[in-house]
Amino acid sequence: MIRAAASTQTFDIFFSRMKKLLAAFVLLLVVGYVSRNLIFAQTAIPPDWRIMALRDEEFSVLVPMEPSILVEPDGYKFSQSGETVLGHRAYSGYADGFIFVIESYKATRPQRLLKDIDGMFRNMERVQLEASADARLSSFATEKYSIGRNNFAGYIYVLVTSKHLYTVTVAAKTKVHPDFGRFLSSFDIGNNGGIVGGVIPRRQTESVTTVQPPDIVNTKESTRKAIVVWKPEPAYTESARMNQRTGTVVLKGTFTSSGQVIITAVIKGLNDGLTERAIEAAKNIKFFPAEKDSKPVSVSLQLEYNFNLY
Repeated sequence: MIRAAASTQTFDIFFSRMKKLLAAFVLLLVVGYVSRNLIFAQTAIPPDWRIMALRDEEFSVLVPMEPSILVEPDGYKFSQSGETVLGHRAYSGYADGFIFVIESYKATRPQRLLKDIDGMFRNMERVQLEASADARLSSFATEKYSIGRNNFAGYIYVLVTSKHLYTVTVAAKTKVHPDFGRFLSSFDIGNNGGIVGGVIPRRQTESVTTVQPPDIVNTKESTRKAIVVWKPEPAYTESARMNQRTGTVVLKGTFTSSGQVIITAVIKGLNDGLTERAIEAAKNIKFFPAEKDSKPVSVSLQLEYNFNLY
């Protein structure tokens, strides 16, 4: 009887301890769940953000506007012994002081493009490689570059997937802009196959317009100049290359307060589609608008694009 009582007491103590451990485990789960939801609440996605997931790409991301797409030529190499780029596209947008640019390089062995891309960034002025623990996107380890200056904060992430090398550029007026977290936390990698109802990027192929925004001011009147973050270079057309066409395209454009570029005149053009290529490249420029008395305004600027064959 004494042994039975002792065994029963030991079992009761064990069972009591197990209940306490289980209660503690459940409490940890609840705390973790609440903490995670609080984090998500702090970076809540506005209802007007939409997903961009394209059939020919391996990424998906939430964006605050309809992005533009710039289709670059393919079949080139960064270096003579480098990997051939089978496709090059750039998706970009601006809204409420936030800029993003996703450049997609398709290749058979995209890992081999990494050295060329790294060398390109290292040769750029004011671009610095960061040794940062948060240099990850969608659980992918990336290289992270800082492009920020005194007047804005910006970063470039470089990551390699099975079919692509992606560079993801983000910039805002301050480091604490909420769209940094919203955009980067939504970026995901996978064979998405396209998503019904997602936003579709649009090419900026419109030509010259004479309509000017109502808030345009003289450049000298602005208290803060427009800040260009990304300026793509126009590519040659096949006919221009065959005809050995060279020269300069000069455009008159307006950098609007809404972050768009409109072309108001062609001061000097070139044949074989080079003027059109220059206009499309200009309309894809991403910048922070000029300001007057701390308010965004539109300003007129002249743009020049040189076409040379090497």
